[in-house]
Parts: sequence; structure tokens; C-alpha cells
Amino acid sequence: MKIIQRHLIRNFVPPFLFGLSVTTFILMIEVLERYFNLFLEKGVEFAVATQVLVLSLGHTFALSIPMAVLVGVLMGVGQLAADREIMALKASGVSLYQICLPLLVVGLLLSGAMMAYNHWILPESNHKLRTLLLRIHEQRPMLEIHANTLTKINDEYSIFVREKDDRTGELRQVKLYQRDGRGDPVPDAIVARTGRLRSVALGRIQLDLYDGEFHRVPDPDDPATYNKTNFNRQTVTIDLDPRGGQARPHARGEREMNVQMLHDAVVDQQQQQAQARADAAELVERTMRPALQPLLEMEHFEQASVSGGAEQYRSMLSRLERNAKALDMKATLIENHRIRANRYEVELQKKFSIPVACTVFVLLGVPLAVFSRRGGKGVSAGTSLLAFTVYYLFLTGGEKLADRGLLSAWISMWAANLVLGGTGLFLLYQSVQEVKTLRWKWWNKKTSAGPVA
Repeated sequence: MKIIQRHLIRNFVPPFLFGLSVTTFILMIEVLERYFNLFLEKGVEFAVATQVLVLSLGHTFALSIPMAVLVGVLMGVGQLAADREIMALKASGVSLYQICLPLLVVGLLLSGAMMAYNHWILPESNHKLRTLLLRIHEQRPMLEIHANTLTKINDEYSIFVREKDDRTGELRQVKLYQRDGRGDPVPDAIVARTGRLRSVALGRIQLDLYDGEFHRVPDPDDPATYNKTNFNRQTVTIDLDPRGGQARPHARGEREMNVQMLHDAVVDQQQQQAQARADAAELVERTMRPALQPLLEMEHFEQASVSGGAEQYRSMLSRLERNAKALDMKATLIENHRIRANRYEVELQKKFSIPVACTVFVLLGVPLAVFSRRGGKGVSAGTSLLAFTVYYLFLTGGEKLADRGLLSAWISMWAANLVLGGTGLFLLYQSVQEVKTLRWKWWNKKTSAGPVA
């Protein structure tokens, strides 16, 4: 029996590695496009761009490995079925359950390894990738500026350029707007024919403008104060980082957290949501209800209109309006905490549900490979693509429903495993019972030699 198990695993490994390479390449197409864009067009150093490429493999493997399991099972077991080896094993008294067992053990081992990977390796890889991308954008601010688009540099400066060269930092037809705070209705404007943008320090850039004009309205209420100044060269230094160029630590997103961090984040958001609910209830009980009660009594209305209490009446309405706005802000805060808690919960469930797909795809792949033994590799590839599509639709659709609060995070993230796993168990049972549930020939040619009398 050990020889049979080793034979099954040996037939699984080569197509698994093939499927891993193919699915990884497909999922990495967008990343490869970014890599070539950074290295060839943006002029980012080869070592830095390669580091972005390598770190992007982290989140790609999290999806490509479960997909490769299905490819390996379909192609490996399918080849055995096509060579009649599965039939020979059944004739020798080996059931399909026994044939499935070593592959199921491999799937369970891969599921456990992927859970550990998602807990320890993937969050750190995503965190390093995000930190590296932020550092690239800070050191090369040209990456954030797009031609023919008004780009906000910070709260003070916005820039518009007609043309740009990412390698040299040269700009053409530049318009730089400077606001004195967010409430400035008329920002200062610098219009230049050409310019050059470069980074002078971490979080600080220098913009050299040539052959331009400086437009300013010192007093927005008096248009007569408008003045224009021509210049041959103007240098503007802009701080991207208010901390003076020091490295900015950023809070970890949900995909940069391990299991413990996500659990703590869910608990924290739930506690803040409960506190916001309690504050809203206290606001209603202590402030709004006592102020609202007199207004609900008709006698008070009549008294207010007859005895000259209109001022008190307006004061009470004003206070109610302020409290209503505060209550509305509390409701928005509660909704924000709920959405954040759902996002953390979804990511927490994904840490386990996606690795379990390795086992689910074994249960699904073995009977599908037996049923499609006559279909060859084309049927295996088509079946894999269909299963991947169904799984991806369940995953992305469930994530959106959970984020909106329409479905619990547990159901949304485990629905694909439950549906595909249940289908796999049903097909496995049908295959053991030799019931032809799936037929790969959609029609049969009629063999009758004439009309039936």
C-alpha cells in the first residue's frame, strides 16, 4: 500500500509544481507590469524594483498554492485514470477512499503550512512591501504626479503639469497652487513654462520653475489688490512630511496583521462601537428627552404663543438641533466602527479559509479527475478554471457583503469551502458507487440506420 501511496504522490507533485508556476505567473501579471513600469519608465533602481517584485510574491503565493493543488490533483489523478491505473486498483480491492487518502493528507499538510504562512510570513511581507512603496514615492515624488491631472501634494500645495519626464524630473507648462490653510478661497498661483522636480531629503522636495509668473490676491475681498510678478527662475521647497523628513511609521492595514493583531483589532472596534452606542443612548436620555418632552405638550405650545415665551421656545429648538447633529455624528461613528470590525473579521477568517481550500480542492479534484479521465488535459484545465472562478466569485462577493454588514464574515469567507467541499464529497461518494453523475459528452450520435417503423 505504501508503494501505491508514493506512486500517487509522485504523480501529484510535477503537475502541482506546473500549476504553481502557471497560476503564480497569471496572478503576477499586474505586478510584473508595475515592475517594468518602475524600472524602465520611472527610473527606479533595479535592486529596489526587484525587491518590490519579490515582496509581491508573498500575497500571490497565498492564492496560487491552493489553486495549484487542484491542478495537481486533476492532472495527476486524471493521468492515472486515463491509463486505467485507477480501474486496476479498484479491481485489486483498493477503494477510491484509500486512493484519496494520501492526497488528502498532503492537502491537510499544505493547509496547516499555509495557515502558519498567513500568520507569520504574509503579514510581514505585505508590511515591508507597503513600507517600500511609500519610501519610493517619498524619494521619487514624480511617481505621484500625472500629466494633465491636478495632483494634491499636501494640504498647502497642488500642482498641474501638461507634460513630464519621470527619469529627468523635467516638467512642462506647470501650474502650482499654494493655499494658506484649507479655508483659503483664493490660492496663490505660479505659472511656469518649464520646471524640474527633485527630492532633496526624505519627505522634502524642491521644485525649480523657469520663465513664469507669480499671481497673488492678498485680500480676497478686494480684487484690486491683485498683483502679478514675472520671474526667470523660482525655487519652491515643499515638505511632504510635517515631521521634518523623518521616517513616518504608518499603522498596519488589515492585510499586514497576523491572527492575534486581527483578533485584537476586532475586539477593539467592537468595544468602541459599544461605547459609542452607550454615549448615544446617554445623549438621548439626559439631554434630548428632557428638552423634547415640553415641546410635545400642547399646553406648552399655547403658553409659548400666548404668554410671550417664544424666545424660550426657540432656545429649546436650537438646543435640540445641536443635540440632533451630535447624535447623527454618533451614528456615523458607530457605523464606521462596525465597518472596520467587519473588515478585520473578514481578513481574520481568510487567514484560515483560504488555506483550507487546499484540502477542499483535493476532495473536489479526485472525483472530477476520475469522471473526466477521457477528457484529457483540456478537460482538467477547463475544470480547474471553472472551480477557480466559482471560488473567486464566492470569495470576493462574500467579502463585499460582509463589509456592508449584509452577511457575517464567517459565512462569507467559508461559503466557498462549504459549497465546493460538499460538492466534492458528494461526487466522491458517487464515484465510489460508480454512479455516472457527470457526463462529459453532451450528446450521443444516433446509430440507427433508418426511421423506426
